[in-house]
Amino acid sequence: MRILSGATASAQALFSRLASLWRATEEVERLREENRALREAMAFAAAEAHDATVRLHNLRGFEEFRQGLPAHPLQIVPATVVAADPSPWRHSLIVDKGSAHGLRPGTPAVWGSSIIGRVAAVQPRAATIRLLTDSLAGLKVRVARTGDVGVLRGTSDRDGLLQLKWLYLHPVATGDLVVTSGMDPTVPAGLVAGRVVQAPAAKDHLFYDVKVRPLIDLNRLSEVLLVLYRLPDAERLLEEQAR
Repeated sequence: MRILSGATASAQALFSRLASLWRATEEVERLREENRALREAMAFAAAEAHDATVRLHNLRGFEEFRQGLPAHPLQIVPATVVAADPSPWRHSLIVDKGSAHGLRPGTPAVWGSSIIGRVAAVQPRAATIRLLTDSLAGLKVRVARTGDVGVLRGTSDRDGLLQLKWLYLHPVATGDLVVTSGMDPTVPAGLVAGRVVQAPAAKDHLFYDVKVRPLIDLNRLSEVLLVLYRLPDAERLLEEQAR
């Protein structure tokens, strides 16, 4: 009986230790799950804070630019990028704002004080933005230092460079800033289009062959501002001249 009683006590002690170990294992797993959930919450909060900082920087950059504009009617529509054209030959984005928000073809898209493209097609609640780097994109611009006006065209090349054409009056220097010319009634003057990175000392035939790089990485945009800027009288005059 003593032997049986001792064996029973030993078994009970063993089972008690196993039960304690099982409870400890469950507690460790619970703590691990809480720690994992906490890390995910912290990562989400950090991402939200980063997005808010980027959004604020974007808005501040454009507000600084807008302060130097004449008192023309101007509104901004923040938009989120929801898709990008997967084709290597087309550089465009789709955003979650459209004609219901005042957008129309030609509406400029900006990040801070830099123009990144223009609306190419629009639906009531979505729009396609053709980026400056797209080979179909074209924009009248001005070299800030000299005032010379040319046309900035995309190339769809992987290097992301733009071609500045039809400059012939003054030589262009590497580092020159290129800005919107103000010769389009839907695009404010002075938005930064890029900076000259290749500028030959001599003309190629009649014109300078100039390469420009955008200041913004157009492949990493998650949000943009659409600028509703219109000069109705100028638009009507252009329409009359086109008839």
